[in-house]
Amino acid sequence: MKRAFPLLIVGLLLVGCFSLKRSVRPGRSELKLVYLTDVSQSGNIQADLKTNFAESKLLLIVDDAEFSSFEDLAWWEGEREVFMLGVMGCDLFFPPSEWRFLGPERLYDLSSRVEFFMVALDLVDENDNYPLSRYMIRQHSPYRLAFSAAIAQSRSDFDFKGVNRLPMDSILPITASLLELQTDFFIFFDTEDSPAESYGKVHVVPRGGDNRILEFQFRSRVEFKLKEEALGLDFSTDGNNLSKLWQAYADSLDAQVIGVCEEFLTSDSLRSLALKALVDIAEKRYAPDTIGIFLPDGFIAEGIPAGEVAFGQMREIMEPEVFFLVSVENLPAYLDGREANFFAKGEVQGALFPASLCLQDEYFKDKSLGITGITSAQIARNMFREEENQ
Repeated sequence: MKRAFPLLIVGLLLVGCFSLKRSVRPGRSELKLVYLTDVSQSGNIQADLKTNFAESKLLLIVDDAEFSSFEDLAWWEGEREVFMLGVMGCDLFFPPSEWRFLGPERLYDLSSRVEFFMVALDLVDENDNYPLSRYMIRQHSPYRLAFSAAIAQSRSDFDFKGVNRLPMDSILPITASLLELQTDFFIFFDTEDSPAESYGKVHVVPRGGDNRILEFQFRSRVEFKLKEEALGLDFSTDGNNLSKLWQAYADSLDAQVIGVCEEFLTSDSLRSLALKALVDIAEKRYAPDTIGIFLPDGFIAEGIPAGEVAFGQMREIMEPEVFFLVSVENLPAYLDGREANFFAKGEVQGALFPASLCLQDEYFKDKSLGITGITSAQIARNMFREEENQ
């Protein structure tokens, strides 16, 4: 009898556990997404998330259309954003439309060395390869979830060669069918002003709006409920302020010496160095007889005294620009007679132009521009390369 009593207790415990397990409805699960559309209002986001959601599994998504400016992209080529996203603990990043200006090679490079996913479902290079991830898949027991979004609409009407946008009507159903074989839910973030649509198991979630929390309650393999609420965190404290952290990091980069100047360099001599650097960079990507270089007046603001030259020093005297390759036939008439400003070998069929000169000129509005990936930051780094090697 004494031996039977412990067995009876064990049997009752097993029955209790089995009953408890049976009492929980199968297939229920919840997931919270922190969806940031204004990173500037989220300076201390990492510490606040850990404090307020220590017991929750969060997915941090950044979809800020104002996250990048032309100036930031020209100088840092995505480094600023990558640094800040890494500090935040970002899981999923939907790049702004301006990131197309970086070109496929740079997008490949950035996405290959970060720990978070950079997703753009409709972005391909000239060979129809995806420079960024099309989607991200995460296991959220008992379900597998996929997240994706199309890149935001460009704020200009320009068609840039090198990076193309695919029509959503053609790729979304195909992607949905592909993911249906791999996942239970495909959560697609669409533009805010478009109607909600569903392709198979594609669930469209509006983009834009304020920083908020999206709470998904999964009921079954075919049903979930979505609840949105304000983020409601206090970002008033400085803590690990993203802007301040980036500024400190950028200052350290600016302090790096990129060359030695043995004598005072005037703006004209700097202009010649910059022109040579542009030619060297361009000839690595294009045939020498198909390129032309144009440096607008004011590109170099002042000279440099003798001594070590830091990268930050060059940032102060050079106007940051993103350069494009355009056909000389497309150049405005007022430039046709200024051949002295061009470097050419043979017949010039293209020209390297700063973005602001093209984007602000109505003449280029309907022209097809090809991005070169050349920035004045690269020029600054390369201007003293020859002196360093001597």
